[in-house]
Amino acid sequence: MATSAVSKQLLLDRLNRVDRQTASLSTLKNKVQQAVAQVEAAIGGSATQDDRRVLEQLLANLTELQRSIDSMRSAVTRGREFASSV
Repeated sequence: MATSAVSKQLLLDRLNRVDRQTASLSTLKNKVQQAVAQVEAAIGGSATQDDRRVLEQLLANLTELQRSIDSMRSAVTRGREFASSV
């Protein structure tokens, strides 16, 4: 029984760590998103085709990062549900 309790606590500790990392990634994503919006506003109509391509790639990367964040959050939720059921 003690081993089971220790394993459960280790799982919860890891889930908490992933949860904190997810929050940090989300904050970073928001900051990058704000920076991209500022760049878009600053260059406005003077953006070259290369500028637009770079901005589009940044936005695509932010979308992918959000998917990863959502996946991590989901895994943490499922992990906590599992831990509470054992």
